Amino acid sequence: MNNVMANLYATYAERVLPVDAGEIQKIETKRAFYAGAHGMFEKMTAISSSHTEDEAMAIMQSIQDEAKQFCDNVTIGKA
Repeated sequence: MNNVMANLYATYAERVLPVDAGEIQKIETKRAFYAGAHGMFEKMTAISSSHTEDEAMAIMQSIQDEAKQFCDNVTIGKA
């Protein structure tokens, strides 16, 4: 269970970073990934402790829908 974030980042970086990415791009990409993951973890923790189960599920569904829409837009070159 250790290094969950590191493993997720490694998979992400392998998929999105160009082979010839410079050191600054690699550092900034990793910072952005971890910051986003941390922000989402904090949000999910707050949701689970301050909303009913139904409310929390609705918020999580909204987050999932938004993330899917972004990924779809990336695929078609709109993001």
